[in-house]
Amino acid sequence: MAMASDYWKVVGDAFCNVLVGFTEPENEFLCSNTNTFLMEFEAVIRRVTSDEADRVLDDDVIPREIVNTTSIELDDSDSSYMKAALSETLQQLQVPVEERSFMVENVMLKASEAARNLSPYAGGKRLRMRVNIDIYVIDDDDDVDGGENEFVCTTNKFLMQFEAVTRRVSSDQVITKRTSIELDDSNDPAYMDEALSEALLQLLVLRQERSSLVNKVLMLKASEVAQKRSPYAGGKRLRMRVNIDMFVIDDHYEKLERTIIQVLSIVCSVCMEESRVSSGATKMPCAHLYMRVAL
Repeated sequence: MAMASDYWKVVGDAFCNVLVGFTEPENEFLCSNTNTFLMEFEAVIRRVTSDEADRVLDDDVIPREIVNTTSIELDDSDSSYMKAALSETLQQLQVPVEERSFMVENVMLKASEAARNLSPYAGGKRLRMRVNIDIYVIDDDDDVDGGENEFVCTTNKFLMQFEAVTRRVSSDQVITKRTSIELDDSNDPAYMDEALSEALLQLLVLRQERSSLVNKVLMLKASEVAQKRSPYAGGKRLRMRVNIDMFVIDDHYEKLERTIIQVLSIVCSVCMEESRVSSGATKMPCAHLYMRVAL
């Protein structure tokens, strides 16, 4: 069945890298000359609009990314079937038609070369292959995903990806933080407000800016996009990208108390990683502890 992604136009050169390694064969392969390939795929599809296609490397162009993964197991007993299976897999990964033939031949070549290499094992080889794909494509459609079954006639789901760049004026330091959350509009508004505020806290967004940003994300954009017409029945799955860039005067940061963590299982409120005993931390006026590398 044809997919909209089949006809996306590719921008620039598509990247397809294949890594191969041996795995120990199972007993049934010891007396067989058939080689088996355990293939793991990851495809990063970076979507831009027609207006952005000529300047994809500019700082103000932020592609809408899709990361698709899958795995298949094939053997080299039938090359025609192997090619067909690879082409179908690439379609599932949303690789456009114009690039599939080249990628199938690339994977087939690497598989053939690896199968001819000497192996420490007798009989047919078992080869693990990792296929990494990275493509820029032109997609001018609204950023609405296909609805899943459980969303039919129910709620809208928001997959929110955040990136915040904090530029400290006094130190010329630039900090980039990323996080993502998943919400739907059946959640209590207070819960959504709290979840968004917590995400902004992790991104080092100042308290006085959080309320207005939450209102922009929750009340304006999410509501606005949810009301748009969609080709799918029922609730929509909406992918939202939130980019924040701010300059801050951080003289107060130098005045914060430095301390040493003395208790097990202290979790940094910014990066959410567990801090080690005896590691350095910064203590805020509210008594929260932050790992120094997070600030």
